[in-house]
Amino acid sequence: MPFPSLRAVRIRSAVDHGLLQAFGPSVDVDDAEMQQRSLTAADFDDELDPNLLPKRFGNSAALSESIPVAEFQGRPLADHPAVKYGRRPGALVVPRPPLDPATVAEAVSVISCWYEDKTEWGDRVGWIYGSVTEDVVTGYRMHNRGWHSVYCITKRDAFRGSAPINLTDRLHQVLRWATGSVEIFFSRNNALLATRRLKILQRVAYLNVGIYPFTSVFLLVYCFLPALSLFSGQFIVQNLSVTFLIYLLTITITLIGLAILEVRWSGVGLEEWWRNEQFWLISGTSAHLYAVVQGLLKVMAGSRSLSRSPRRPPPTKTMTSTLISTW
Repeated sequence: MPFPSLRAVRIRSAVDHGLLQAFGPSVDVDDAEMQQRSLTAADFDDELDPNLLPKRFGNSAALSESIPVAEFQGRPLADHPAVKYGRRPGALVVPRPPLDPATVAEAVSVISCWYEDKTEWGDRVGWIYGSVTEDVVTGYRMHNRGWHSVYCITKRDAFRGSAPINLTDRLHQVLRWATGSVEIFFSRNNALLATRRLKILQRVAYLNVGIYPFTSVFLLVYCFLPALSLFSGQFIVQNLSVTFLIYLLTITITLIGLAILEVRWSGVGLEEWWRNEQFWLISGTSAHLYAVVQGLLKVMAGSRSLSRSPRRPPPTKTMTSTLISTW
């Protein structure tokens, strides 16, 4: 049973969107014993040639062999008569053999950036490289092709990451994100150029990702005008009319309502929320503005990509040995 507990992203992706075609035609299996067995690629694609697997999903035989195993592990629990093709209770509570170095080395190769090279998965579906926000670009292209995504929350954290602990590192991170967003806006991955398969709310969300750095221009003007009024002695609005006060009151109530919704939705305290607002102002008048200027200069210079994220070089034997020992 290769990779029984690694739960590599590519294995699950291959199961969900590749060989098994989770949203494809259903299999008519009446026999109870047949419903308990692991489905194979032939159950969904009779014309699938096993010799084409390397061309589609790479040269890892262990990855191909683990797809039926991962498919069976991902089935719902067959604890109700209405559940078809489920796994019986206790099917996963079995002793698993320990991982040997060869299996771990194979897993390291499968999850590497260069594994998808010259494969149909890498050309059409896999992770999109060449951008500092490759996760957004990958998700956009998947949704633009009509794929459906499901938000999954696990009891244990599926992934963990490290967050910046000081303002300098945080600004560097925000600058990187903003640069990638500007890159998306000036590329063919702009949501304005999306197909009809992209839903309305998805289109709005991806538009927001590409447009939000440009709000730094308006934010800078908003921060500069009060200081200009203090030095010049002239108020922004010449006459305080009832219409202006109604607009001001409406905007103020809307902002307060948004703040209340953010606090209730995120579950953070008022102090944490206020710190986030302060940092938004700092990043909006610095990193976001710099990303917009850099993006415009790159576009005028005719650069194909604003900031390319090079692929990592293949691991050496020393690196692989270190990963195996760490695992």
